[in-house]
Amino acid sequence: MANDSLIPNIVVKEKIEEKVRTDNETKVVNSETKPNCIEQVNTLFKQLTQALIDTGNTNETHLPELILRDLNQICSRLDDRKYCSAYDALDTFKIMLKNYIRLLDTDSFVNVIAHHYALANNSLLRSLLAITRQYDISILVQEMTRKTQQQIFFSLFDLLNTSARIVSFLQSKSSKTTNNSDVNQTVANACGSVLYAILEILIKLRAQMTGNNLEKYQNTLFASFIIFLDEYFMIKKCSRLKELQNDRLITTMLSFICNTADQTSTIPILIYANCPQACLRWISLSYLNIDEYCSLICILHNIARHDVGVIILNKYECAKILREFKSQMLDGKLDFIIDNKIYTDMRVLYYMTLALVLDSDELRGDSVNNDIISYLLSITIAASKSWKFRYEGFHISELLIVLMKLCVNDVIIDYILRHNEILTIFCTILDKFLTIVNNRKAGDDGIGIDVLTIMALANILWSISFQNRYRNELIKNIELIKRLEKFHATGLPGKVLANSYIPHRMSSLTKVIHGIWENLSPSVKRVIKSSTSSSSNRSVQSLMISYSHANIRFCRQLYDMLIKDPTLSVWIDFNNCKSRDIWEEIAHAIEQSDCILFLMSKEYFNSKSCRQEVAYVTDTLKKNFIPIYIDADYKATGWLGIRIAGSTYIRFGKNDFMNIYKNLLSIINKHRSTTIPTHHDITQDGNN
Repeated sequence: MANDSLIPNIVVKEKIEEKVRTDNETKVVNSETKPNCIEQVNTLFKQLTQALIDTGNTNETHLPELILRDLNQICSRLDDRKYCSAYDALDTFKIMLKNYIRLLDTDSFVNVIAHHYALANNSLLRSLLAITRQYDISILVQEMTRKTQQQIFFSLFDLLNTSARIVSFLQSKSSKTTNNSDVNQTVANACGSVLYAILEILIKLRAQMTGNNLEKYQNTLFASFIIFLDEYFMIKKCSRLKELQNDRLITTMLSFICNTADQTSTIPILIYANCPQACLRWISLSYLNIDEYCSLICILHNIARHDVGVIILNKYECAKILREFKSQMLDGKLDFIIDNKIYTDMRVLYYMTLALVLDSDELRGDSVNNDIISYLLSITIAASKSWKFRYEGFHISELLIVLMKLCVNDVIIDYILRHNEILTIFCTILDKFLTIVNNRKAGDDGIGIDVLTIMALANILWSISFQNRYRNELIKNIELIKRLEKFHATGLPGKVLANSYIPHRMSSLTKVIHGIWENLSPSVKRVIKSSTSSSSNRSVQSLMISYSHANIRFCRQLYDMLIKDPTLSVWIDFNNCKSRDIWEEIAHAIEQSDCILFLMSKEYFNSKSCRQEVAYVTDTLKKNFIPIYIDADYKATGWLGIRIAGSTYIRFGKNDFMNIYKNLLSIINKHRSTTIPTHHDITQDGNN
């Protein structure tokens, strides 16, 4: 914390000859002209700094009050649109906050203000807050370049981050540094007002944020926000601020975190600050208000859109907590909500979040879970009929991404497609969005969500193309697939989404298009040239590893062991894929390999690319393969379980890696003398 010795000894431009003035005497601000506000603000704060030093040396204590009054007058004039433009008001507002925070970090300012000028200081803070309400910052933001938005955002955020007083206040330390209630109240009022004012501006700026440019704030501001909110929600210590002001600050802080989490690449920052588990803890409380509940479930939904976020939420039993929240609050105590839109928004967020955190196997077959799928499907259809492609503010891309995640499960796909004309609806939506983006370019407003909508729909169609009963319906829409291929060839998706977070469950259009073609007409699209010589006649056996990129660590560990064996030639994508036509190279590798290793896991099952590879190995080519479980608990079901049924398998994770690896080599050697898969009733769990 700063002390008196740290106050800069600034030279005052205008020598102050009289310590006591009246309103009719010399004014620092001339009301009859429109002088440069920024210059006046800087001058007044320099005078205030010097006056505080003088106040500590003499008994004259009148001048600081007059300077605070002059600053208040400037704020009042900024509040008057006739006096200055919105841009001028914003610039002056930033300078005012910068100077005020600098003084707030000094003990002398806090002590003098608390004992002598609390009323004048509070009046100034109220005027600062009025500026944020008077001007529609959102309109200004529309006129700003993205670079300008970024610059303003981070200049204001840096003011908070570099203030020891504000960070200490957030961490609930400021009020404990002194037993003087006046000082504590002054700190609380000042820090709370500054935080509220700056966060309000930051929310409206809608600046582009990423994990990289927020990383330096994660240990200070974001961690401190969570501490502050946790104290408010869990301990209910509201003495630092008046209750109404405290509620406003809490609501604004939650809105800022929600706004930050809306940009999915920032989620790791919030995870590091323990935001997911904190939000789950808070949403379990029974005494929050509706705005707080709404913000919390919005934050949880945004976290669930990130792959790592799902892992963390599941670790803290998100699904269980959300179901309890629905039972106790959404279906009970919150029935009194007058604003039906808020209630609808919360239900949509609840269903989307639950669908994102639950594994698709957990959602199939249950009547309650079918209600979740039916609800999401119904609002997706409703959004498709809106000219803005939105349902109550939710863009159709958000809903389709959730459905895309669920469609890796064949039972869920069948349940969805039993709804009347839903496949036709999916194709119609894709047709509309391909038309929309036809004349657009990277950088256009809204192009990002348009491309995400196309990618989500394409992934859904790929999942459907695995189903024999629906292939004929897709073949009827073959021209739509060709249009999708042409759109991909423009390179627009890569340009638009170059810096965007893409969940692992959303495959690239390259993989999607190749996958759909392979499923719809495999015999037409490929001329297979496999080796006809038996592996038993060769000294080297060729292997191909099929795996999910989510399991890259285990894959590399196994690959590094296999390549040490001079009798094995191992093909792996990260070493052998050189062209842009990845599926062509993978398919060729499968054709030329003597045996394919399936590295099976939950992620492998959920991957459409892995499913494509397994189907090509087992259904089309009927080649040798070895199922390998990479952990102790997973058991293959559905499309994967059917294809490996009866095969000799290996399971890592139960015993020593090297012992299990030796068993794997033994099975590989057995395949040397065969040219077709051999099925056994024996299993290999690594036991000797």
